Amino acid sequence: MGCRICIALLLGYLAACAEPTCRGSDEKYYAQAVGYQLAKRGIPYEIRPGGMVCVDARHASDVVAAEREAEKYFPQVAHLLKDSCEERAFVEWATRERLRFDIRDANNLEDGRPERMFLLRSFNAEELAANKRRLSNDAPQGVSCPKEKQT
Repeated sequence: MGCRICIALLLGYLAACAEPTCRGSDEKYYAQAVGYQLAKRGIPYEIRPGGMVCVDARHASDVVAAEREAEKYFPQVAHLLKDSCEERAFVEWATRERLRFDIRDANNLEDGRPERMFLLRSFNAEELAANKRRLSNDAPQGVSCPKEKQT
């Protein structure tokens, strides 16, 4: 009986000392999106520097499921920016509205030209719908830098 208790205590100790499972991305707000999904499931998590979301090793499959769920909403609202003036207008608008947003480098699929993309980050279906409306109805689309006069 005493040996069984020792083994049970040892196994409990080893489980408590197991390395956590961590997943992450360099995308702004990604860790918070995954954390949101974990919190909905009641899974305790920690966001570490560098955008890593960590859970107890026994929840490894839960963090993968949370990433899959976050991906349904997170990258879905985007706008290709025409120039630096439109980028500045979008940043000012999103900051004023307190929206979760990011600006990322992108490449034009047709000619490989570098471009900039504005992204509104959504954590759930309701936010996704609201962010699509915001981008369509409220964003300062069409702002552009003045063209230099031709001489």
